Amino acid sequence: MGTEIHVTIVFDFMCPWSFIGMRSLELAVKNMVSRQDKGDRPVAFFFKLLPLESRPPGTYPAGGSDWAEHCQAVGPKAVQLLHEELPRIIALGAKIDITFRQERRIVHTEAVNAALMLAQRFGRGLEFALAMLGYHFEHLRDPNSPQLISQVLVQGFQLPEAAVAEVLAESKARAALGDELRELSRKLGASGVPKFRVSCNGSSDLCPAGGDEGPTSPEYFERIFEACLCRAPTAAPSAVATLSESDSASKSDLPELLRPMVESLRTVLSGYAQSGSLNLPEGVSVLRDGSRDTGVRLNDLD
Repeated sequence: MGTEIHVTIVFDFMCPWSFIGMRSLELAVKNMVSRQDKGDRPVAFFFKLLPLESRPPGTYPAGGSDWAEHCQAVGPKAVQLLHEELPRIIALGAKIDITFRQERRIVHTEAVNAALMLAQRFGRGLEFALAMLGYHFEHLRDPNSPQLISQVLVQGFQLPEAAVAEVLAESKARAALGDELRELSRKLGASGVPKFRVSCNGSSDLCPAGGDEGPTSPEYFERIFEACLCRAPTAAPSAVATLSESDSASKSDLPELLRPMVESLRTVLSGYAQSGSLNLPEGVSVLRDGSRDTGVRLNDLD
């Protein structure tokens, strides 16, 4: 008997708190791996990532905006918030091996968001997001760089080069996806990220509601995972869940607000498959549904 843990993540590639939360999640998951190796009950994780794009096209120049200059343009409250939060962001990041660099520039995320949707079709969404967040915040790279995206997806994750090239070339589909994500951002509100939703074996959301504690450390997620392990187990999870196996659980643990947007994203992303040129492996359907990751075993995160 085993436990299935479903994690929905709403985030922004430009948000440092998103990086802190997702790195904390990654470390908590890896801690579960070591426990599983010691004989704990089998656990399978299923991830769904929804990236937000809040600013309309043309908000940022081609080379991006300086972090401080961006806050000044937003208004005095944003500048004050930057000065108050930046030291805390840097300190929390250091605890989980993130070295934030203030020189990073804020850019639009249209291309990297589309690439994430492709990565999720291969069960590599969380890994891809973490890699691109690291390149941006720690190495000052533009996450929309076609060369960088190809390096991570093709060379790093061994995704088909033709599929990656098509996603990067489909500017109309990317633009439509950006419109959908901006609408989602508007509905969630400016303070909407990151949002995590964790459920297991059909439970409701187990993330604490309210309070001062947020997803800023591995311990936050470890306590949630402990609560999952205390619940009644289901049949032992398969080594890697198929798309059809993860599909039935995906709708049930999405917040009501996100469901219409997810269905709309399915329509937008189907445009990538119209030419029939995507070279996807056997058992993986074309980009009908960019919102749902395939089931990923803990060991796949090593």
